[in-house]
Amino acid sequence: DIFVSVGSGNFDNRSIRLNDEANLDVLDRNFAAQQIRLFESDKKQCREVTLDKTGGLLFANPIQQAAGVVAPQL
Repeated sequence: DIFVSVGSGNFDNRSIRLNDEANLDVLDRNFAAQQIRLFESDKKQCREVTLDKTGGLLFANPIQQAAGVVAPQL
């Protein structure tokens, strides 16, 4: 790997048109290797969240459900 893109930019209308976000694209084998090591280290500290593990609580809040309906409009 020699290419890395680091930043907060997303490819959606809100990010492109409204938000001030940026990415830094780097073409450097050493930098890419360092970023991969950091990512893998961070990944070890993560845990997967599933509906089974939460008992379905991810969708229990009516406000969250309503927000999901209007989110594409934002």
